[in-house]
Amino acid sequence: MDNSTRYAPPEDYYSKTKNRKPSAYLNQAVGLIHKTKKNALDFGCGAGSDSRFLVNSGFNVIAVDGNPQSLEYIEKLPHQDKITFICSPFEKFSFDQYDLVSSFRALSFIHKDIFNDVMNALLGSLNTDGIFVGEFYGVKDEWNKPHETMTFLDKEQIYSIFKNMSLIAVHEEEKDDHTANGKPKHWHRFYVIAQNL
Repeated sequence: MDNSTRYAPPEDYYSKTKNRKPSAYLNQAVGLIHKTKKNALDFGCGAGSDSRFLVNSGFNVIAVDGNPQSLEYIEKLPHQDKITFICSPFEKFSFDQYDLVSSFRALSFIHKDIFNDVMNALLGSLNTDGIFVGEFYGVKDEWNKPHETMTFLDKEQIYSIFKNMSLIAVHEEEKDDHTANGKPKHWHRFYVIAQNL
């Protein structure tokens, strides 16, 4: 059940997103980390825009994506001694321990039958006081169709996932906009920042 392969983005997705600026949520999450040695996981790194931001913010970064095309973009990032790319389906990735886990535009592509298992492993990889920051697609998202195997969540499910953590921010967004490739789409998303206790 490798959804990261099934939902491989269009060829021009990486070139169009490589210079994407980090979200305000990632900026906020990075500001919460004060350790001298900082390890971060960019889970679903794509073209590496968030990995670049994390490296420039002083993190040692593990950048993970199920699409090998990511590597050609990750290899062009600065500070190569501080970044490691791993090509792996999300459900097969072996988590280590991290001070920060960032995952945007990725987690909802995990097959709904194994989503909880992957999330439990992901959140279990956070060090004490470690920060999770990421994005989930809501049930009103345009891509949520009958028989779809992606994972779509409601607000109650979001709170349940993070019930054993300190929730710093939960922001729900619903709007008509476009995909990275310019296609019109109705988005329903949750942005979360949470701290491990």
